[in-house]
Amino acid sequence: VGYPTGGEVDKNPPKVLAFEPENESKNFSSNKLIIQFDEYIQLKDIDNQVLISPPFEQKPEIQAKGKSVHININDTLRPNTTYLFQFKNAVVDNNEGNPLPSLDYVFSTGNVLDSLSIKGSVSDAFTQKVDEEIYVFLYSDFSDSIVANSKPVYVTKTDKEGRFKFKYIAQGKYKIIALKDDDKSLTYNNVSEKIAFSTNPIIPQYIVDSCDTILAVKLNTFVQESGVQRI
Repeated sequence: VGYPTGGEVDKNPPKVLAFEPENESKNFSSNKLIIQFDEYIQLKDIDNQVLISPPFEQKPEIQAKGKSVHININDTLRPNTTYLFQFKNAVVDNNEGNPLPSLDYVFSTGNVLDSLSIKGSVSDAFTQKVDEEIYVFLYSDFSDSIVANSKPVYVTKTDKEGRFKFKYIAQGKYKIIALKDDDKSLTYNNVSEKIAFSTNPIIPQYIVDSCDTILAVKLNTFVQESGVQRI
């Protein structure tokens, strides 16, 4: 006399069955997106695990409903712009919590899908240890105060090896900033936050994915000394 074992433990992450509208759609004008999976799913830590580039002024509503993820955009979409939703490890299956890593959902509001990319790495300037979970920003404005006054044009984060990658970028020249953005404001509003920057403009290129790809940009973070005078 005994009990059924229930079978082997599920070690497989959820699989995407469909995107509504289709992934890499052009001339996108809807404010609702749906991703369908082959099993029931949950969303975990979406504030840290979901990146939207370019960022919205108002955060979209992202909810798990059964075997699908529903996204409601509460902001006005920019014309002729490629948007990227990155679900790092946010989507997990309902029973075992197996994450689906690096799920991308991209669409363009114009008739062109931007496809350039930038790779790089971030490490601490003093210890040279890799900096993980560091936000990396791109700006088309090169003024010194842009990082404190405006949100970036593109945003991504470093992985456990301190590496980052921007994808689906438009052609142009950009200012790059790395920031330990603890309050997730996407701005530099606290001198205690670690920051890094490059003095040279960054130009995105076509980069072939391979294990021996040379990282194009290397950033070193530091904590800026406070400029407030004290007695």
